[in-house]
Amino acid sequence: MMAIAAVREVTMRFRGHTALHNVSATFEENVITGLLGRNGAGKTTMMQLLAGHL
Repeated sequence: MMAIAAVREVTMRFRGHTALHNVSATFEENVITGLLGRNGAGKTTMMQLLAGHL
């Protein structure tokens, strides 16, 4: 399978709060991927990063 997006060892902080800490992920072509986590886990931050909004 071919990777269409990947992040490696990403850390993002906002106002002293760590939204993502050392996160790595690879998203492959023709694969449905779920992003699960509790409130405040950084799911939206990860999606905004991948979309180029951050």
